[in-house]
Amino acid sequence: MQVIGSNLATAYVLSISYNTLNDQMKESNLKAKDGDFSMVDELHHFSAGIKNTATTYSYFGIDELRQACGGAGFLLSSKIADIWSDWSPTVTFEGTNVVMAQQSARYVLK
Repeated sequence: MQVIGSNLATAYVLSISYNTLNDQMKESNLKAKDGDFSMVDELHHFSAGIKNTATTYSYFGIDELRQACGGAGFLLSSKIADIWSDWSPTVTFEGTNVVMAQQSARYVLK
């Protein structure tokens, strides 16, 4: 139960973070129509940080759930192996998570 509960809690927090970022993107798009691009830099760094966090937690969470199922987690009939193989490359899409974390950290240090 701990494996499922902790991953559900993480998914909930990531969902809230995504919704907040999405609201800020909508606000930025409205400002951009008026020629105000002041939020673009901030959104870039926030989205890089969320990409890093979300893909890392998702990858390790799916792997933890797969391991909790024992040998059945490797069976294609369980669908967990398919989900795991679909999510495993997300930590390197658009740059490794190290690069995304650095981009986000640069904004914090500014």
